[in-house]
Amino acid sequence: MVEFLLTFSGSLMLGSLLVLINIKAAYHPYHKTIPLIASSLLILGSGLYLSLIASPEGDTALTAMRQATSLAINGLLATLPAVFALVTLMMLRISARPQ
Repeated sequence: MVEFLLTFSGSLMLGSLLVLINIKAAYHPYHKTIPLIASSLLILGSGLYLSLIASPEGDTALTAMRQATSLAINGLLATLPAVFALVTLMMLRISARPQ
């Protein structure tokens, strides 16, 4: 259960950090970025709070965040072979369709 909580909190933090990077990279003066930034920071804070609670050796927020995000990245990498297999099957199905 602890590993699931850490992976979930890491995915929350990773997703919100990616959204914040996207907001910074795609800045446009007419966009209303304050609600997006506020919600991303709220999700980042909740993920950090979950990782601090669930982390067995979470002495500081940085170690808990690092541990949780590394577990989330490992979880994403572990699911990639299944995703590649599904994409391959979909491409074979599309290419084998009668013309």
